[in-house]
Amino acid sequence: MAKKDLKDPEIVETFNQKDEIVSKDDQKEEPKNPPKDSSIDLSQILKKIEELSKTNKMLFECVDKRALERYYQRNQKEVPSNIRVRKIDGGLVESWKTLENDVYKDYGTGRWVEKQTIEVKLFNGETKTYNLVDFNRRFEYVDCVKTGQVIDSELGSTILTLKRSDNGEEIKIDVKYVN
Repeated sequence: MAKKDLKDPEIVETFNQKDEIVSKDDQKEEPKNPPKDSSIDLSQILKKIEELSKTNKMLFECVDKRALERYYQRNQKEVPSNIRVRKIDGGLVESWKTLENDVYKDYGTGRWVEKQTIEVKLFNGETKTYNLVDFNRRFEYVDCVKTGQVIDSELGSTILTLKRSDNGEEIKIDVKYVN
């Protein structure tokens, strides 16, 4: 669609004859008549909804549950504002990773043996090694309030900015290591 030049004599003449411009919004259109047999349209709509519902159900049954959980985690509307962070041996836990995870049956004694070791990184820069059972028995929670949130699209992780309730210190921690 070509633009018309405002200096075009035809446009100027038309404007001078009418002395006003009528916009398309001001023009009234005739209402369209509704279809005479609306039950056909409604049945088609219901059929389409039922078809989409079946497809949706099938997709939810076939989807990888971890992928679905990651999607919900990334698209979560709101993270609870009261959050707890772990504390062990006087230090606040920033992250942890598994070093050893061996579980086997000792056939001499007939008992199960668990060798599960984790490395814990604290906010003060220290790294300590704990048996998983000892870590889970000894840690304490520190209450914090969420003050901000940043989503790293490359890594797919959410970093929370928290303010400690006990001393007011502000920390940043990955959402995987809270509560």
